[in-house]
Amino acid sequence: MRRLVRMRTIIYVVLISAIVCLMLFGLLSRSSLDVNVLHDRNPLFVMLSDGSVRNAYTFKILNKAREPRTYLLQLEGIEGAGLRDSADDEDWGTELKLDAHPDTVATHRVLVRVPRAAVTDQSMDVRFRLTEESTGEAATTSTVFRGPSP
Repeated sequence: MRRLVRMRTIIYVVLISAIVCLMLFGLLSRSSLDVNVLHDRNPLFVMLSDGSVRNAYTFKILNKAREPRTYLLQLEGIEGAGLRDSADDEDWGTELKLDAHPDTVATHRVLVRVPRAAVTDQSMDVRFRLTEESTGEAATTSTVFRGPSP
């Protein structure tokens, strides 16, 4: 009678088990948030009537959770910067709330205003920090703030 368990069968079982474990680990450890920021290219910046400089960004927030989420957006790297959603006519603030529906990509156009005195170069590095309100999960992304030459 032939042996039912051969060396080849054991190797196949070990390989398949390893692949299943890797796939399970990848599924369980994935982030439920991803963010992509695009700086509007035309125009690079706008000089406002009060002398401040404004840039526009398009935020794409990938909400991988199965429930709607609200995120808090903050800008790091420039003192005195103000944020505003282009769809709102609210005042400029240091934080901005952005909503995302479940299992979708939410797109928001965000305006950033900086006092002229804080613009020290034509291209300044900034970081956006997006934090989910209820869980505290955060994502950061770096980009540039464009302005006139000092």
